[in-house]
Amino acid sequence: MNTIHGSYKGEIKMTVQENEMIQNTEKKSLISMLQSAEETFKLLRQQQDQLLKQEVLLAEKDVELAKVKSALAEKTMELAKVRTLLADKDMELVKAKAGLSEKDTALFGAKAALAEKDARIAALVSESEKWKQSSTLTRFFQ
Repeated sequence: MNTIHGSYKGEIKMTVQENEMIQNTEKKSLISMLQSAEETFKLLRQQQDQLLKQEVLLAEKDVELAKVKSALAEKTMELAKVRTLLADKDMELVKAKAGLSEKDTALFGAKAALAEKDARIAALVSESEKWKQSSTLTRFFQ
């Protein structure tokens, strides 16, 4: 029973050779898959490195943007101070104009009073002239 019949030997030999060929093909396929995975891994590493570099650049830009925003906030505060000073000066100007208007009104009132007094004086002078003339005439006829 320990002997194997010749035809079976050939079949076994073929099966062993087929198994070896299949294993070699599988090994080559696995090696190819491993190489492909290594290449993919390298590409992923490169992409990760690029992403990290981009993140660093983005962080630097964020810092620059923060500085610009800070400077803008400072300028905005300065502008608010200037606007406040300008509003204060405008109020002073309005008050000064109001004071001038009051003085103008007082001046117009004084001018009107003066004109009224001038009219009275003119009337008195006219009356005085009439009295002078009438007294001169009265003396003349006397």
